[in-house]
Amino acid sequence: MKKTYWWRVALSGISVSVLSGCYMGPCGFVLRRCFWSSNMSVIRTLFHISLAVFMVSLFLFFVSDKVFKKWLVFSIVWIFLTVAIVGSTPEYSGGFFDITPGKEMVSIWLSELFVIASFIKIVWDSIKGDKEKKTNPHAKNKRPA
Repeated sequence: MKKTYWWRVALSGISVSVLSGCYMGPCGFVLRRCFWSSNMSVIRTLFHISLAVFMVSLFLFFVSDKVFKKWLVFSIVWIFLTVAIVGSTPEYSGGFFDITPGKEMVSIWLSELFVIASFIKIVWDSIKGDKEKKTNPHAKNKRPA
């Protein structure tokens, strides 16, 4: 078994642990509180990110190591950006027209966008890798002289 498979198992396990920890702990076995509770912005954001990572991690078992490593770097950068963006967003939307999103909406949007961007990246990198294999099948096995 390759090393990256253990990373994939660990990623899925951590996501499930965070999801179940949030659900059983602060959310008090009420799923609605994990998604839309107004007084748990950190837990809610963590729940949204973990749910998105878990959804994507199920598909990562079917891709090559190279694609997985590229996605892992992408996801680490994305998660740090998400934390920064959600952290700098106001707690509640406000104003006359109520067009500024609050932490909850930003967290949900970024999690949904993460899933979509992850699937696009995984498919793109997989197709690109397959094309490289077809055009130059022995490139990996060549050694410098």
